[in-house]
Amino acid sequence: MHSGGLGDLGSSSIKDALLLAVAMEDIDHIPPEFNDLARFVICAVNVVARRAEGNGFSLFVYSEAPIPEGKPLGFTRVAHMQDGHGDVFGRVVLTSRDANNGSSIAVGGTSVDACMNRLESLGLDDRLTVIWDGHARSATVYPNGIANLDDYSRFLVPKSDAKDLTQDEVCEVLDIAYNDNLKTPTGRTAKLWHKGTLVSTAEDEIERHLKGQIAMFFAGRQRPIRVLSQTNTAAGRTDLILMQRSSGSGPKLCGVVELKVLRGPEAKDYEATTEAISQGHYYRKELELPFATVALYDVFDPPKDDAAPLLLGQDAEQLAHVRVRRFAIFSSPKSWRDAKLDSAA
Repeated sequence: MHSGGLGDLGSSSIKDALLLAVAMEDIDHIPPEFNDLARFVICAVNVVARRAEGNGFSLFVYSEAPIPEGKPLGFTRVAHMQDGHGDVFGRVVLTSRDANNGSSIAVGGTSVDACMNRLESLGLDDRLTVIWDGHARSATVYPNGIANLDDYSRFLVPKSDAKDLTQDEVCEVLDIAYNDNLKTPTGRTAKLWHKGTLVSTAEDEIERHLKGQIAMFFAGRQRPIRVLSQTNTAAGRTDLILMQRSSGSGPKLCGVVELKVLRGPEAKDYEATTEAISQGHYYRKELELPFATVALYDVFDPPKDDAAPLLLGQDAEQLAHVRVRRFAIFSSPKSWRDAKLDSAA
């Protein structure tokens, strides 16, 4: 456990103080730890995800210049996109990291091919691009532009109503983040290995990735979700706290997600699981949260995805209030292929 700046407060006061600390902030505000490119991606998705008419294609291209040099004709100004203004569907939108003001031009077609052809014709195929497909409710990010089609990440952004965030939804986004961007070495966006060795900051890398993925997944909610990481309280230092705008005016705490990287052997993994369950249970109780989820990321070779062996003999009361998930993270394409062969045998 880590002591924090709210360490002298009682449990109810901890919760009240934590809410007060963020109550004056805009819950839509992008946390400062995201760099400019990450902010751009999240803000671009925010522009389209909550619009009722968002069924078509939109292309957002990162640019500090409102109009591409040498090609000014055909572009029109688009402003205050974060407030729902401006025509962005069926258009290429040039905008900076906050995706609020910029310029746009019509795609000239209704297919993905038409979108990509348009980017090429404008000489924008080598810039960070977010392609929003409103029919699939997905945002596909090309960090180096569509000139490199093999380098991309795809994020689902489902529609949602004004209901409270649930633990099932959090587990759903954990599954999507794992399957799309963490499980296989070729699809991974979190940098976990360097020259075959697990980096010392593996937990931080996974946490950073999940924070962005959760923010993206819930971008379309009518009542926005915010993710707070490494929050110091008297209950300890939480990994991820999920906060949602309430039906009134202020934010409310929805749940906590605790992360652990399992490095083996099994005995140490069991101890790490015990610690994570205890922390999740304690945070949930002290902060009066609706739920606590533990996400275990197994990087031992070969990794496992079955949490059951790690739950045998754990505190029954704590397990009654904490949901535990285990994800196998493969270190190399060979490890991934071998696991697939073993499962097929």
